[in-house]
This record gives sequence, structure tokens and C-alpha cells, in this order.
Amino acid sequence: MKQIQLILATFFPLLIVFTAEANHSSSFGVNSVVIKSFVASSDGKTTKVAWELEELDLDVTCALERSVDGMKFYTVTSYELQKGFSGAMKATDENVKPGTYFYRLFVSKNGYLPFVSNVVTIKIEGNPFSEQHFKVQNPFQSSIQISGVWPTANTIVEIADMFGHVRQVSTFQSAGGDNQATITTSGLGNGIYILRVKEATINGRTLFTKRVMKQASSASF
Repeated sequence: MKQIQLILATFFPLLIVFTAEANHSSSFGVNSVVIKSFVASSDGKTTKVAWELEELDLDVTCALERSVDGMKFYTVTSYELQKGFSGAMKATDENVKPGTYFYRLFVSKNGYLPFVSNVVTIKIEGNPFSEQHFKVQNPFQSSIQISGVWPTANTIVEIADMFGHVRQVSTFQSAGGDNQATITTSGLGNGIYILRVKEATINGRTLFTKRVMKQASSASF
């Protein structure tokens, strides 16, 4: 399990298909990579991506990359392709939940500038956020642990008192998937609090809310 931060959960599948325009030619060093087609579809559980390449002029590494914000991309899978290769390829991304995903091809070779394809977008509808999909340490003492699955790259955890005053805010970054966060709470007094998990966006959509309790540490003898 990645020791990063935060939570999310399952979904209500909805099939949405996006088809990208073929990227006919792009410079790759002194040669060219030509993508005849690049498409993606999802059933809400997995995303299937397919593309077709014209004949390659070099031995290259072809990576399928995914992003949840359109800026930071992470490799889903990669292939070593030999000079002269041409034809259709496909890959399956099984680590998806409701949300928006961006896919692209990143073709590279040592000593050459990389080739980056156009981006295809997949949007999976649904409300994945419910208490049963979060695991929150409760009660807690000097720290509180949160674990689960979430697709957003930036997430905020707020801890508010029962008067609604926010007492502590923590921001986390993740590539999505299974994550675990440990938040230090030594600055909070004993009592009841409201924990909120929110998207770190302009709208700041609340993903999850839970009532938690901080209690005194057990005395040791």
C-alpha cells in the first residue's frame, strides 16, 4: 500500500466513450511517430484504451500514461517496440473509480526528444463516496489514520470542532488508488470533532464527513 494520503471508494458504473482525432504526425528526433487512431472507453470499473501505429523508424518504448488532473501523468503500462513495428495495440486500466481521467501515449528513446500524443478523456459518472468505503481510526489519540481509495490528485482533510470552527487542515497529493494517511493531532484537545475529506479544487466538493472522538492516551506503568 502506498504511504501517501487519503480515501475514496466505489461507484455506479456508466459507460462513456471518448474518441480522439488521429494525430497524423509529430516530430520524434529526426524520425516520426504516426498514430492512426487513439480511443478509450470505460464501463465504470475498467478503462480500455486502443491505438494504432504506422511503421516505426526506431526501436522505442511506448508508454500509456494516465492523469487525474491533466497535468501530472503516471505510467499505466509500457511496451518495448522494435523498428519496423506497425499495427494495433490495446491496454486495460483496472484502477479506475468515478471521476475524470486523461490518457496519452509517451514514446521515448535515449538520445531523442520524446513524442507525446494527443490526450483522450474518460469521465466516469457516479457517487463513489459513502462512509462504508472509508476506514478512519476512531477514537484516536495523538494521530488519526485514514485509508481507502480515491481518484483525485489533491485532497484536503479538515477537522472541525462541534461549533463548526475548523481546527486543523491537511492537504495531500496522490496518484489515485489505495492510500493511507496519518495526521498528527497533538494540537487538539480531547473531545468530539467532525472530520471532512474534500477535493482541493475551487468548488471544494466534500467527499466524506465523519464524527470522530479524540481521547486521552492510556497511562503506562
